[in-house]
Amino acid sequence: RVVGRGQGGALRSHRPRARRARARHPRRGPMSWRLDSLEQENKKLKLLLDQREREARELRRSLFALSAQHAAVVRRVRAAPAVDVDSILAGVDEAETASLENAQSAWASSLVGMPALARQQSRGGGALSAAVADGAPLHFLHDLSGHKAAVYAAVFGQRGKWVASASFDRTVRLWDLGRPSREEHVETLRGHQHTVSDVGWHAGMQHLVSGAFDHTVRLWAVQAAGAHTLQTFTVPGGAFVQKVAFASEADPTLVLAATSGTALLAYDSRAPPGPPAFALENSSMINSFAVERDGVVITGDRRGDLKVWDTRALACAGGRVNSQPLARPVSHVEASPPSTDMPRGRYLAVNSYDDVLRVYDRGDGGPTAEMTLVHALEGHQSRNWPIRSSLFIGANFHRALPARRRSNPGDGPAAVAARDREAASARDLDEEEEDARGTQPFDATMLAATGSTDGLAYVYDVGGGRNDGQLVQRLAGHRGRVHAVSFHFGDQPRLATCSADGLIKIWGAKSDHYRHVA
Repeated sequence: RVVGRGQGGALRSHRPRARRARARHPRRGPMSWRLDSLEQENKKLKLLLDQREREARELRRSLFALSAQHAAVVRRVRAAPAVDVDSILAGVDEAETASLENAQSAWASSLVGMPALARQQSRGGGALSAAVADGAPLHFLHDLSGHKAAVYAAVFGQRGKWVASASFDRTVRLWDLGRPSREEHVETLRGHQHTVSDVGWHAGMQHLVSGAFDHTVRLWAVQAAGAHTLQTFTVPGGAFVQKVAFASEADPTLVLAATSGTALLAYDSRAPPGPPAFALENSSMINSFAVERDGVVITGDRRGDLKVWDTRALACAGGRVNSQPLARPVSHVEASPPSTDMPRGRYLAVNSYDDVLRVYDRGDGGPTAEMTLVHALEGHQSRNWPIRSSLFIGANFHRALPARRRSNPGDGPAAVAARDREAASARDLDEEEEDARGTQPFDATMLAATGSTDGLAYVYDVGGGRNDGQLVQRLAGHRGRVHAVSFHFGDQPRLATCSADGLIKIWGAKSDHYRHVA
């Protein structure tokens, strides 16, 4: 096609120029346009993901700020003289408390995979004064204050002088109860980037383990010069750490962790950082566990199952459903401390989301020992929060009144009936003795304590016969949920309670006897 004349009057065509343009910009096929579309969608998704991550960070910061403000207001109000605390709290931070409660309730419900309970009424009765009646097992000693948000765990060291606590403020704190009042705080251990959910001492008191929602487990060395991190283990799959403990009383190098995944993980500090040393695979999320003895671990899971694991064989050796007929998730498993003529883990305290604290007898223990339910205790409440419990066993508990105290899970119906008759007779004699002196010796009984979402801690006497457990005391004083309790197993009970109000309260025995005062 001739469109004009070139230099010298010659005719010129545009076709060569069009061919050169097509060579520089080849025609694009349908796959090229599809690729461009996918790239644009990918960019949009990345931008949306970045926006959601920023929003999540802001929500976490807001939740932390609300918790800190709530704790600060509660501390200021509690320190003010001659003030109606309830009216001030209702007027000052009602909105803040509601926001925090809603956020935390949503977290708890999502963690256990079930909706929040609708019932709000306590089955444990009304609150009591913080001043405990004369003759009750425990009385208030003092507060440990310093955390800036809710405290989720507070545990005694083996000698009862030290306490370690884990908090929503991302710290672990160490307390020396041998120091003067208000000077007990020794050190704050920092390093976790999210809520610290649990902490535990090693029997040698020179090592500490902590777990957090930042997907890590930290092993700490505790020395006179201070504490420092020995090693940090990262759990796979971005799971939250819910419970941690040392696998052996003799060796602090192996630690166990239950996460929001479906396995109980074991980490060896002698190995370089990396995957777990081994994992015990379960069919559902493991919420808690207790080390009965070296090589034997008992887990409680989301389906309501209690399972006994042999960590040497890396296999499940048995178990049972905790709550029947409706299996409710287990929130906490606690093994009894060792006592005279009785190994560690003979008894188990198990919390679940049906508001019942169950106590099991494992007999002589071991991987194949059965679990016999001896007490089902009510009164406290959980409202889908992972409430924790603890056991105290007197030094002579297992020697006192053998027919009433002891049980053999393998006995047949005839043996059980005979033992029950003997237990009833022994119980009648014991009640006559108690009526005569009006007290019960600590060294011959077993106590179970649990936290509760109504702001109280509940103490039960579980040293009697089967199903004879009774509420002996409600400990009042906290201004929020009591997340956990922990006994020091010495000659006399000493109890630590920790709460959403950011405080740890220490309770102790007045003497070596007590009266049943509920």
